[in-house]
Amino acid sequence: MGDAAGAAGAESSELAAFAGRIRACAPDLVFDSLRLNPDGLTNHVVIADETWVFRFPKDDYARDLLAREVQTLAAVRGRVDLAVPHFLPGGVTPPLREYFYHDLRF
Repeated sequence: MGDAAGAAGAESSELAAFAGRIRACAPDLVFDSLRLNPDGLTNHVVIADETWVFRFPKDDYARDLLAREVQTLAAVRGRVDLAVPHFLPGGVTPPLREYFYHDLRF
């Protein structure tokens, strides 16, 4: 088994933890698949059904960046001819603990 099996088990455990957080924040959303995207620099990223993107800030710096991103996107929505992600707040305390958005295609 070695390191590869341990890494796969850790990833599975991490994904299960994020799945629980997603269910707690959005209990009405149902997904057929969830996967971790390892490319997030400041966020843990979980992709559901290749449509929904859930971002979990890794630290306070990432939370601040996400807060600014949410404000910026809200300010430009309706003012540009581009698709702008719709953010749905997840988590209650503290605000901006996690955010997710949808309708991004990979």
